[in-house]
Amino acid sequence: MEKILEKVNLLWAAAITLLTAAFGTYWFLFAAFIALNIVDYVTGVIKSRYTRTENSNKGLKSIFKKVGYWVVIAIAFFLSYGFETIGTIIGVNLGFRHA
Repeated sequence: MEKILEKVNLLWAAAITLLTAAFGTYWFLFAAFIALNIVDYVTGVIKSRYTRTENSNKGLKSIFKKVGYWVVIAIAFFLSYGFETIGTIIGVNLGFRHA
């Protein structure tokens, strides 16, 4: 039992390290956002089955909408990174974060 707990701990630590490396210190915000996206989609599927109004076009539209949210977030982060980089090049602090 102890070895299983050690492996679970190791996997959890690896997951946290990977998320922190990919998304930075505030990775949990991305995890919460994707969890909410998943909950929204699942509840939509449940509702459509309950009301017998299942429609693959609506489901696909919902998925595209959620992907669109992620694209907007990615663009915002890319622009922020770009402004900070340009500011470093020209010698002006264009960042809004405090280091």
